[in-house]
Amino acid sequence: MAKPTPVKLREMSSADLVRQLEQHPGWHADRARMILAERRDPAVIPDLQKKTLAEQDPLRTLQYLWALHVGGGLTDDIARQLLDHPAASVRRWSVRLIGDARRTSPATGERLIKLAEQEGDITVRCQLAATARRLPAVSLPILENLLHRTPDQVDPYLSLMIWWGLESQAISQRPTTIERLSRLENYSQPAFQFQLEKLARRYGAEGTRAGYDACAVLLQDGKCPPSFNEKLEAALRQGLAERAQELPGIGQGDFLAAFGTQVETADRKPALKSAEPVSGPLFEIIQKRFHQKSRSLEIDKVALLTGNADLKQEFLKRVSQGDAATRRTMLAILETFGDADCVSLVLPMLDTELRLTALRVLARFDHPDIVPRVIALYSTLKGDELRAAQDLCLRRTPGTLALLKLVDEKRVAAADLPLDQLRLVALHGNEQLNALVRKHWGNLQPGTSEEKLATVRRFKNDLRAAGGNATQGKVLYTKHCATCHKLFDEGGLVGPNLTPANRGDRDFLLVSIVDPNAVIRSQFLNYVVTTQSGSVMQGVIAEQDGASVTLVDAKGQRHQVARAEIEEMKESAASLMPEKLLEQLSPQELRDLFAYLQGQAPQVAK
Repeated sequence: MAKPTPVKLREMSSADLVRQLEQHPGWHADRARMILAERRDPAVIPDLQKKTLAEQDPLRTLQYLWALHVGGGLTDDIARQLLDHPAASVRRWSVRLIGDARRTSPATGERLIKLAEQEGDITVRCQLAATARRLPAVSLPILENLLHRTPDQVDPYLSLMIWWGLESQAISQRPTTIERLSRLENYSQPAFQFQLEKLARRYGAEGTRAGYDACAVLLQDGKCPPSFNEKLEAALRQGLAERAQELPGIGQGDFLAAFGTQVETADRKPALKSAEPVSGPLFEIIQKRFHQKSRSLEIDKVALLTGNADLKQEFLKRVSQGDAATRRTMLAILETFGDADCVSLVLPMLDTELRLTALRVLARFDHPDIVPRVIALYSTLKGDELRAAQDLCLRRTPGTLALLKLVDEKRVAAADLPLDQLRLVALHGNEQLNALVRKHWGNLQPGTSEEKLATVRRFKNDLRAAGGNATQGKVLYTKHCATCHKLFDEGGLVGPNLTPANRGDRDFLLVSIVDPNAVIRSQFLNYVVTTQSGSVMQGVIAEQDGASVTLVDAKGQRHQVARAEIEEMKESAASLMPEKLLEQLSPQELRDLFAYLQGQAPQVAK
């Protein structure tokens, strides 16, 4: 069989290269286009322009279009005509190439605006949103028409692409942006609601009088349906909480320009900025809503974020009044949005039915009266209250010392302090505390490889000795594992889901439990956060934004920390899952637990 004759593209004329675009799709066409780009031969431009407009096959049209573009022959008029092509792929590429030029004629701008109103293909609409960002003169009309095209739908990709374009105009074209989006009819349309929330957050985070005035327009009474009003208030709350953060901009160009000249470190903290106090029409709206009987909890949070002393004192007064359920809900707000002034109000609540919530609020603050009061109550605490008190004490060095002294004086049994909480002690870096831990619990540092191997062998022998009871094992699983791990649709998600794991491999399970630090998936990395007040906590990052970071600890308890309060946040080499979990089980309990872990999903009655 004769070998095919090689095609020598570089020896061809530019006209022959154009023919390659039609005759040889794939590599030959791509290579021919690259050579045409290098030559930029004006002799073939008229032919390419004619073929681009006349061709109906989408792939061939794109081949001609790409060649025309890289050859320098794509005009504004041709690109505008291609916006009427029947193939969505051709329209999409035409929209993109118009945007790549970053300028366009008034006629083409008007055609893009009309296309945004009429276009049915979602990929073309996404490209229109991207191109709108590059064409400031027609950006807002294009984006508004895209929203009107499907006002009752919130496509996750298109909505974010539209927001990408809107945000670029939100500050520079503030009055026009507000006027177009805050029309009364838009507030009942889901597509517009998504953007209005983003705008409220963006303007609130700006921390300027101009930003606050923009928020006031968005939140004007009578505009929002009741179902949307609280969402808009929540967006404002999030924006106000983010005012202190000078977050770096994100952009491919900036990244590439800085690459190699600036080293980003994992513990690099965003710079803090000062924000103007909330004032003017926005403050009047907040103040009015705060004093309404039917106000939302979001407005209470927003009121505290204004920093206004009168609103804060009124809120603290409300916390001390009303029924227990209402007070508990309002007290929980102080856990995130309160300041040190609330300590004197919350301390007496340790003697009430609000004790658990009060303990969680007080854990935020470094106040000399807190630890003595908690230690005095310690012997009366049980369950969640006991756990919250332990967490409060162990966050800071003075509280940790007071709690460990209770153990040293035999007023509290060493076994009553969970091992996962004791791991916080080492993070304080205090030798007196470390000595007390070694005295009562021994060495809590990770064991050596040899020690862990010996432990695995011992447990394997225990598992071989007899069978286990899966029913009893489920009870043990619920007690020791379900807070963090899900199995058969039961349990938490702080750690990996065990249902699809390699549970049939007993050795794999044993090693994973005995040495949880061996392999830690990125989504379950344990982080240690130290606050400016000296509080130390650890957990998996559940949520984070410009205002705060939320950690989930080994017991599933969530801890939200304002970024402005964080002194340091770093990854821990140790898993959140503590070692020696199986040491507290008897051999039979170990067999029961593994019988459940390695069993099949329970049958659901039909």
